[in-house]
Amino acid sequence: VAGSEAGWWVTLQGSGQVANINNGNVESYEVGPDPRGISVGGDGRTFVSRWRSTDEVGIVYEVSGDELVLGYDITPDSDTTNRGVPTLIEAPVVSPDGGYLYVPGHQGNTARGIYRDGQTLTTPKLTRIMMTCVFVVGVTLLAEFRQT
Repeated sequence: VAGSEAGWWVTLQGSGQVANINNGNVESYEVGPDPRGISVGGDGRTFVSRWRSTDEVGIVYEVSGDELVLGYDITPDSDTTNRGVPTLIEAPVVSPDGGYLYVPGHQGNTARGIYRDGQTLTTPKLTRIMMTCVFVVGVTLLAEFRQT
């Protein structure tokens, strides 16, 4: 649930929609599969996370119909990072100036394993908490910095 002058926004997880409740009126908007976290920027743009990602990318929807795609991380596995896809994405947070979107979640190591790359998948290399900072103009992803 997130609120602004334009009313209250609620994710409808089972339907792939969000609803805007304003002065007793309810309008639904199709965003895509598995909507979860929701936030509203100062300019009224509403962002919705896709909770469970595809095998290739993480996604943050904008209610306008656009998507921010969070790419597959190819950074080599180490004691502090792992390869993989952003997933289990929580509510994105819009910076006060509207230029950045902070996206929290997990990064599952979908590249490692005996049948994938020949390396054993150990607990420290399985998944990590991650925070992605996306610099956006409109919904164009200009730069992405991810910390796992």
